[in-house]
Amino acid sequence: MRRASLGLIAALIALVFALVAATLSIVAVSRDNRQTVTLSPSSVPDKRTVAVNGTGIATIAPDLARFTVGVQEQGKNLTEVQGAVARETEAIIAAIKKNGVDTDKDVKTSGYAVQPVFDYPKDKAPVISGYRVANTLNVTVRDLDKNINKVGPLLDGVVAAGANNVGNITFGLSDPDKANQIARQEAMKNAQAKAEALATAGGTKLGAVITVSDQTITPGSPKDVLAAPAAASAAGSAAPPTPIQSGETSVTVMVNITYSLQ
Repeated sequence: MRRASLGLIAALIALVFALVAATLSIVAVSRDNRQTVTLSPSSVPDKRTVAVNGTGIATIAPDLARFTVGVQEQGKNLTEVQGAVARETEAIIAAIKKNGVDTDKDVKTSGYAVQPVFDYPKDKAPVISGYRVANTLNVTVRDLDKNINKVGPLLDGVVAAGANNVGNITFGLSDPDKANQIARQEAMKNAQAKAEALATAGGTKLGAVITVSDQTITPGSPKDVLAAPAAASAAGSAAPPTPIQSGETSVTVMVNITYSLQ
């Protein structure tokens, strides 16, 4: 009887050790495979995704132009030179206003400079022989979509008024957000078409958008910009207006989108 009891106890002890060993074995396997014992289905990330990029371009005719116009004079008497520059600047502003530009809103002084002019006698110190005075204005011309030919006559008008420094002509958009929206919509369509093609090729269907980001590329100077001087006129005839071509402005938007796959 006693031997039977001892045998039963030994069997129970062996069973306990076997269960402990099995448990340790399971834990070891779980650690080696980096598995999680219990998981909530809602916490498992969806691994079935596709990431694509898309590009959209909106090409629009610019509706505004900007340029600089100025006058520079030189003489021995500073007061006289300043007076001449002031009168010529007033005449230039009047010519700008005459051509339909709101001078209070769209004309701004961007530079005014007074510089001495030196003579350099041989073997002597430099001496001031006169003064150079310059005044520069920034001009914005709007509503080119209504009248594309506004810039040429305006340039001719300021030159006739006394401007001897005209340049830096650029064209742009008064509402760049409108062009951005058009380009962004095209970029989204482009990206979705790529994603749908990839999903179909993989034997699945496209799901919802998970992440999306975009980047707008600032447009550079429009193509085909021309600011040519007026051609020489025949005796007794008026010179033709200066031809100005505004070209087109392109806005590019790039998007990066991640979709889920069903």
